Amino acid sequence: MTGVVSILTQIAVIEREILIPVSGSAMLAYANIPLTISAAQMPCFVNFPGALLSNVIEGSDEDAREFIESRIFTLNMYHSPFGTGAGEEKSGLLTPYFELVYTAFGAYPHLKALPEIIDAVLSADTGTVLVEFAGAMYYGIKFTLRVTRRARRGLAQSD
Repeated sequence: MTGVVSILTQIAVIEREILIPVSGSAMLAYANIPLTISAAQMPCFVNFPGALLSNVIEGSDEDAREFIESRIFTLNMYHSPFGTGAGEEKSGLLTPYFELVYTAFGAYPHLKALPEIIDAVLSADTGTVLVEFAGAMYYGIKFTLRVTRRARRGLAQSD
């Protein structure tokens, strides 16, 4: 069954396909939230599960109910620590990532064929902003990914 953990793992797999414009190497992306990040690891993605937007019963049988649920995931891209260089310079360095990220996720509406995913679409971004992680500020971008999936949940057996 595809749950939040599987979705976070697939998001990181897709992010690792994005090539850093300056170096041409693959992005670092965490499937699990790390305790810390460092400038040497940047640019990198850290992803967070967000709010459940809807959870609608589509059907049921004697064993389970089937739901269609939509959940938001926040994809935080950390580019560099705050205070390193001018903000305008950082904005210019971040600009290519909009196209790179939208193109990468646009190619995988089912998050690389996870069986229960109906759709995954980037629905928003923050533009270039300061993004916090573990009490420190970084230049970066927050992307909002809306994932819709089919979930089958078993019914409890009565005694």
